[in-house]
Formats: sequence, structure tokens, C-alpha cells
Amino acid sequence: MTTFILQGAKGGAGRTLSSVFLAAGLGALGHRPLHLQIAMSDRPPIIALAEGVPFKTTWLPEEHADADAIRRVIDFHSDCTTVVIDRQSAGFLLSTRHGHRRGEFGFVQRDREST
Repeated sequence: MTTFILQGAKGGAGRTLSSVFLAAGLGALGHRPLHLQIAMSDRPPIIALAEGVPFKTTWLPEEHADADAIRRVIDFHSDCTTVVIDRQSAGFLLSTRHGHRRGEFGFVQRDREST
């Protein structure tokens, strides 16, 4: 399963729109994408309520979106072949499986001032 992660600490930069276009494009290419949005509040984001889109949608509130929770959501949607994650955050760790092998991928965003 291929996972695309669109992540950034700034809102309003087009990340969600880009993730939706990516999921729709992957669906048009014959993949069965899952669009997972990590929401900043306990209310579902608009895209999670969408109907008639060419991909599955789901969401997690940010305070519950640790690596295990993300993995459980992805595993629950085992019929999906590709995952697009939209997350407004500074970093997280996601475990993935490739056949019988597991890998850990860490993503950290640094401020320009600290680099």
C-alpha cells in the first residue's frame, strides 16, 4: 500500500485541496484511495462527510491521531490500495508494512529559524 502524507503547520496553504485532488486523481487512475484527514477539532471536517467522491473518506481528531490509531484506521479500510493523509502538524511517526516487512517512517517539520 502506498501512503502519501501532506503535512504542514500552517492552515490555509491548500494542503486539504491538494490532498483531495491527489485522492481523486489516484481514483481516476484505478487505485482505491482512502483520504484520511487529521482534524484540529472534535468535529468531522467537511471532506469526511462528502458523498459521491471517487475515494473513501475518514478522519481522526488530532488528539487521538497517534501512529497506532492511524494504523488501525488504515487497516480497517483494507480494501483501499492507496492512502492520502492530510495533517496539520509539526511531525509524527507512522508504521507501515510491505508484505511481511515492517518499517517506521518519521516525519518532522522544522521551522526555518531552527535549521
